[in-house]
Amino acid sequence: MLVDNSLNCVFQRYFKVIYANTLKLKQEVFKIRHTVYCEELGWETISRNALEQDEYDDFSYHFLIRHQPSIEYIGCVRLVSPQFLSLNQTLPCELFYPQQDVAKAINQVNVYSSGYGEVSRLAILSNFRRRKRDYLSQTINGDVFKLFNPEDIRVTPLISIGLYLSVIACADILNNKGLFIMAAPALSKKLSRLGAPIKPILNKVEHKGTRQLNFLKAQDIHQSLIGGTADLYNMIKEDILQQMNAIERKVEEIA
Repeated sequence: MLVDNSLNCVFQRYFKVIYANTLKLKQEVFKIRHTVYCEELGWETISRNALEQDEYDDFSYHFLIRHQPSIEYIGCVRLVSPQFLSLNQTLPCELFYPQQDVAKAINQVNVYSSGYGEVSRLAILSNFRRRKRDYLSQTINGDVFKLFNPEDIRVTPLISIGLYLSVIACADILNNKGLFIMAAPALSKKLSRLGAPIKPILNKVEHKGTRQLNFLKAQDIHQSLIGGTADLYNMIKEDILQQMNAIERKVEEIA
């Protein structure tokens, strides 16, 4: 029996993007962020409730990625959406770059009224963030191997790609004019190699490692993604759209 090893089919065998629109699902998002940002990396303060949250969470669309073989939520990301932001609020990137500099970099008067959002708070659990071979010298008999098979060695990089594509797809669905992505240069290069129209727009800063502000127009991504990545993006976008539409139908039925 032939197995379809196209990029989107491999992704679907191992992962699923979940639109985290309920309190329960959002708590899964905040748990992952607490595990990664607070407990593992020490970037944020440990919380008694083991949930990592900030002032942008109420103004965001949240997404989880689920590992299908184990049915475990293993990563998350959010879109800080201009649809939620009021004129006196700022985007997370403005903690490091003045608003006028950000606006000038994309030839706009401001970044609010024109529908710009930001990719933010991407986190992946360490067991899945590293490739299997990274553990060989440390815990060759560790339980982490129970979650992997040989093919996982090459599909684990799809986790971060899937998370980025999910939030870009959300921005596309919402007709956002553009997205800011503040990331390590290596991550932006990864997206660029896939054909994503991502461009660095301001100088690098030091914040828990080297970070740079990038800009991307979600609606341009259809013409630029390379090979199977376009099929993966279209599959993720359609999946998210179906989840959003299902929620809208439930709300209408309740009303």
